[in-house]
Amino acid sequence: MESNASKRQTARVLVFGEVLWDMLPGGKQLGGAPANFAYHANALDAQGVVASRVGDDKLGGEALRRLESLGLGVSYVSTDRDRATGRVDVRLDPNGVPDYVIHDAVAWDAQTEAGKPRPTRQSESGRITEVLWAARHAVYTNRTGSHDIEFVIHRVPPSGPETRALRSTLVMHIHRGDHGETVATIGLAHVQPVGQFHLTDDPATVWFATGFDTDSTGRLSPVITADTLDEILAAATDITSISGIDVTPGADGCVHVHEPSGITQTLRPDHLGRYHLRPLDWPLVCRPFEF
Repeated sequence: MESNASKRQTARVLVFGEVLWDMLPGGKQLGGAPANFAYHANALDAQGVVASRVGDDKLGGEALRRLESLGLGVSYVSTDRDRATGRVDVRLDPNGVPDYVIHDAVAWDAQTEAGKPRPTRQSESGRITEVLWAARHAVYTNRTGSHDIEFVIHRVPPSGPETRALRSTLVMHIHRGDHGETVATIGLAHVQPVGQFHLTDDPATVWFATGFDTDSTGRLSPVITADTLDEILAAATDITSISGIDVTPGADGCVHVHEPSGITQTLRPDHLGRYHLRPLDWPLVCRPFEF
């Protein structure tokens, strides 16, 4: 009889994103969040697989060999004959503080652009520049004295078919570096989800909910962040564009959803800045998590 351990299937984790070389003063290191994530997935007994694109050049060949040596495989890594492999040049000033040069118009930029239904003229370095500009503005306008500063950007998602700018809320944590210099670490704002949901007509696209409202019949409707609202309304207008759904912003964070019946539903943020989707009465499948 087989043991439970022998029956257990290894989880396969497919990670999309740019593989690049960090050109450090002490030598180059293969980097990029996807490769790092897949590597650590392997360390946790999963099967990490990277889906990316490199150039048909020396760095690209070295990246493929390095991925294979790490056990990540290259079946989903394509090669671009016209663009170079991504790289970031890292230099240190006399105080040991790093300076970064991110090379643009590389193979991964072409890969992401090819997945869009129309040109967006976006690049990885351009996206990073937008984040840094918004972060700088947030620092200058911050009057709270907090070392954790929340700010919002609007940009085209680097992956997927969406070509419109969507909202993303980021948090910048300001702290001291190894040499006493000021360091800003930027990441997505973390909100603990309590469940997930999807449009009945699109079960493949799933969003997280920060809460659920319940009506008198026991039917659930999601409570979501402003970022998720932006995403679901973009998806809804794409899926049902023939029916004539339209969305316009209003004052004080309000969002007006114009339905084909001629009715306009207004969504207003609550005291936490969350939005309740019950007024839309859309056919949604809600699945609370079991804690």
